[in-house]
Amino acid sequence: MIRLAAAFAAILLLFGVGFFSVSILLDDSDYIEQQYSELGVGEDMGMSVPDLSLATRALFDYMKGRRDDIRVSVYRNGALVDDLFYHEKEIVHMEEVRSLWSVLTIAAILGIALAFVLLAAILFFAAACVDVRSGRVLRRAFGLAAHDTLAFLLLGVAPAAFLLDGQFERAQHSRTRQLG
Repeated sequence: MIRLAAAFAAILLLFGVGFFSVSILLDDSDYIEQQYSELGVGEDMGMSVPDLSLATRALFDYMKGRRDDIRVSVYRNGALVDDLFYHEKEIVHMEEVRSLWSVLTIAAILGIALAFVLLAAILFFAAACVDVRSGRVLRRAFGLAAHDTLAFLLLGVAPAAFLLDGQFERAQHSRTRQLG
């Protein structure tokens, strides 16, 4: 039972941290522009990289609830386009994506919270594995709880740290650039 709880907690933590890592990347304009430049996406679409980034930012901001619509004006093939994403099909699709993103955000937050509740329960179980009368540790039960807690930390926290490595610095640099 403890092993199952530890494994479930690790999966929840990985999901939550992975989701928020993607969320952080979506806010990093420098990273997005770099990827567009390297892949030549702007040229293929007849748009400059800054205009393509502006359109992408509008979609991401709408998806995250920071905008009320997906309407954006950009230059495409040298002409100003006011209705790049303003077709009924795109609007309906982005409404669905926005709803899905909201559900995933809530699921990620609850998953991380539940992971830490499970970790606390495992640690509480480990603490409860002491025979009160003799003060001896019930080795088998304590060993399982300690082993599974360590597994939780290795399987959940180590990959989480790897996923987040550099994400906060990139996001901070991007925000600084936008403000300055």
